[in-house]
Amino acid sequence: MAGSRAAKPLHESMGAKNARLMRPLTGPGGFEVATYLIDFDDAEAFGRFQDQMRGSDWVVQLRKDVAAAHPDLRMADQGLVYNAISD
Repeated sequence: MAGSRAAKPLHESMGAKNARLMRPLTGPGGFEVATYLIDFDDAEAFGRFQDQMRGSDWVVQLRKDVAAAHPDLRMADQGLVYNAISD
């Protein structure tokens, strides 16, 4: 949670919007699972964000932090989704 909270202003400075860390109330994984979500206005904004992330020291440090905290912390998956019913 602390890492996601710290990442929010950085991600927003790179064009992400609506950063949030979601935890399930029910279902598989329970409180051991969290999903960090960020939104973008369009694919172009996401592309600009990705370009900035690739070259950032933040990504290098994230990988080190996750490796150091393993197995208590792990990045299980990354995904890209879109709202199929958006107007």
